[in-house]
Amino acid sequence: MPTTSMLRPATPGRDDARWLTDRWVEDPPLGTDMAKLAGRLNPVLTAEVTSPGVAHGADFETILVAALGCAIARTVGPGSLAMVLDGEAAQRSIRLQCRDLRGADATHPAAVVAPGAGAGAVRVSYRSCVAGTTAPVGHLLALHARRGADVIYLNWWYDTRSFDRHTIEEFDEQLPLALIEVVSG
Repeated sequence: MPTTSMLRPATPGRDDARWLTDRWVEDPPLGTDMAKLAGRLNPVLTAEVTSPGVAHGADFETILVAALGCAIARTVGPGSLAMVLDGEAAQRSIRLQCRDLRGADATHPAAVVAPGAGAGAVRVSYRSCVAGTTAPVGHLLALHARRGADVIYLNWWYDTRSFDRHTIEEFDEQLPLALIEVVSG
């Protein structure tokens, strides 16, 4: 039986993802532990965030990851996450600073994404065309984004032992707002 802790640690930003989850489970999730929440960006926002030249020329993958960091910070608080980014380019490990981008000290959103990190508890995947997605093995949270005809489809996969569904729903609600902020900043 997995060991769980009902409390988030007091100090976010450590190398683990304990601060991110609603409950900490020591054992990595199996495919049967994962659930999916499907969503999508509306056509207007999709056109805005994928247009050339937005967010100081950052590519959509970078914009998406920066917005995810902002959405996470607004939902559960600031911290740092080791993440796997599986995008149009080769798969790579990154360190994501999850923080709210509002305020006078906010830097450009692309600056919150840095190379490095390791395996990562979170996985982000973006493809311009993918038939579908499946639950990733070993990640607590995964966001799969894929381009449709006029929208971007979002599939949130999450470890049901670690997250309550309402936390993932809040990530999904905050992401479009964070995307607007990233491309406007």
